[in-house]
Amino acid sequence: MKLLFVDDSPTICHVYRQLLEKSGYQVFVAHSVAEAIPIARRERPPLAVVDYFMPGGNGNELVAALLADETTRETLLVMHSQRSDIISEVLQAGAIDLIYKEDSEEIFLLRLASLKRFIQIQTEAREQGQRLQALHAEARAREMANQAKSRFLATVTHELRTPLNGMLGMVELLHRSPLADKQQQYVQHIQTVGKSLLCLIDEILDFAKIENDKLQLESAPFHLERLLENICMQIAVLAEQKKLQFQVDCAGMAGVVVGDSLRLCQILLNLLHNALKFTPAGAVRFSCTRTLRNAQQEEEYQFCIADTGIGIEAEQLSNIFSPFVQADASTTRHFGGTGLGLAIVHHLVAMMGGSIQVASVPGQGSSFTVTLPLSMHQGEWEEAPATPDAEENRYKMAGKRVLIVEDDAVSGYYLQEMLARFALPYVRAENGVEAVEKWQAEHFDLILMDNQMPRMDGPEAARRIRTMERERAAAAADGAFAAVPIIALTAFTDSLNRSLCLQAGMDDVLTKPLTPQRLQETLVKWLGLQPWPDVSDSGVSPLPGDAAVSHLQRVLGKGYQPIVQAFLELLPATLADLQQAVEECHPDRMVRVAHQLKGRAGTLHLLALEALCKQVVEQGRAGQMDGLAAVYQEIKTECDRVSTLLQQSLLAL
Repeated sequence: MKLLFVDDSPTICHVYRQLLEKSGYQVFVAHSVAEAIPIARRERPPLAVVDYFMPGGNGNELVAALLADETTRETLLVMHSQRSDIISEVLQAGAIDLIYKEDSEEIFLLRLASLKRFIQIQTEAREQGQRLQALHAEARAREMANQAKSRFLATVTHELRTPLNGMLGMVELLHRSPLADKQQQYVQHIQTVGKSLLCLIDEILDFAKIENDKLQLESAPFHLERLLENICMQIAVLAEQKKLQFQVDCAGMAGVVVGDSLRLCQILLNLLHNALKFTPAGAVRFSCTRTLRNAQQEEEYQFCIADTGIGIEAEQLSNIFSPFVQADASTTRHFGGTGLGLAIVHHLVAMMGGSIQVASVPGQGSSFTVTLPLSMHQGEWEEAPATPDAEENRYKMAGKRVLIVEDDAVSGYYLQEMLARFALPYVRAENGVEAVEKWQAEHFDLILMDNQMPRMDGPEAARRIRTMERERAAAAADGAFAAVPIIALTAFTDSLNRSLCLQAGMDDVLTKPLTPQRLQETLVKWLGLQPWPDVSDSGVSPLPGDAAVSHLQRVLGKGYQPIVQAFLELLPATLADLQQAVEECHPDRMVRVAHQLKGRAGTLHLLALEALCKQVVEQGRAGQMDGLAAVYQEIKTECDRVSTLLQQSLLAL
């Protein structure tokens, strides 16, 4: 440790220097205040011993000078004197201690040693504080990065699920319409690709929730045997398509257990799909066993999935449950996938209090064994009956009306088509303001409310409706007023968005894309209807398909003529507004008009026009005005082309 010793006597300096250096100090000597200050600034010693009486200024003056200097104020100053009556004076001046010159060398060194320990503790505490600050800063940075990633995933999910809502919904409608065999094959391919994309989105979101500790399990009774039967039915079809044997041994699984049936299904389907994927020939075997664990009726279930597939190398087994990991790089190229499935399975199994083991022999196959504790449900429980009663439905549907609040043309038209198929009358509103007005003017038994809309979004509209409901209840003679169920429709899947919708007064949240089955389940739940058989198509249904105008009439069905006419009537004014915004370099107006035209083009499936408008929107939001005049000319040329074709198609009707 560095130490500055200041005394005007060369003899005393020499004696103490030798003494201190023998004790391990690095000693710097000064004989006056003027000589000590530059040495202290240069060396910055943690400790200084200062003589009280010196020519040209006493020790107190040196103490004051060193404490006032930014570079030396951390130095601990010890006064060295023959006088004991100055103790109060030197402490008030800023010295930390006074050592008498009459003290023995041993006492002198012991006093300094105690100060040295104090300095070391102080230094360690300062360094630890700096390390803690750095760790806190790093943790804050990680948290901000996680939040940014979550926001990014939520945004990407919204952007992906919105077009999927139109695509899969309309594909479902088209699938139910009269089609040629070849067309049915095309529709099935579209459904397969769309569902694969949904699975990919769900995997990414599940992994993001796991990383942020947002994934929560449910606990509810369910029939394990029925769940396993449904899983096996799905896998049996896929196994038959691959010409694989699917062997099942799940006898004795009857009974009602308590747990998260959705996540259990996700675990087993993931493992079974993997087994099918990585088994080019042979068989996949699925077996289940159970044992009673304790007197509390908690049972332990073992689910084993074994295959005769390609297997996994021994050195890769230790990382098989790590995210984004597959057996080797060629696996992704040959079989696809993100490498997230097993990581999610591993985490879900752990959350459910279970374990998962894997064994594999390259070239012979793999086996995954999941062990989960599931409690037996005490008492009677039965699922709602699934038997449809058409007569009862027609009776219950009498007078039922639904308000659709949806600004997107494709999603709105899809909902209208589906409600018409379910024989339910509906009214359409295109934003929250219209929704509130229509609710005030008419009676509705259910509101399907989009989350993001212009003028007023879904949560705000729900809050206003709930406020007016409370006011009507207060004004009623008996204080009673029936609240209308409000169901949120959103492309966001995060728990925060769901919470915001529920806090706004909405009763439930449906995630887009909305399938006919989920819509039916919603109507059954909130309108008190019984599940009913599939409603057959009476005409051609719309489908987001080829952008060629020759296909639009079949794609849009009965809505083709009014939608195309409206598009053609609005197009000249829209192009004029866009041209003016581009010429005047007005980005906000340009983005608004281009976004409007983009939505209309998307409704008509004019993909080239939609892509050009999207480019204008993105550049306008980024403030990049260069080259937009040329893009506008491309938009105008494309509009002229499609306008001619659309007008010709209307004349041919």
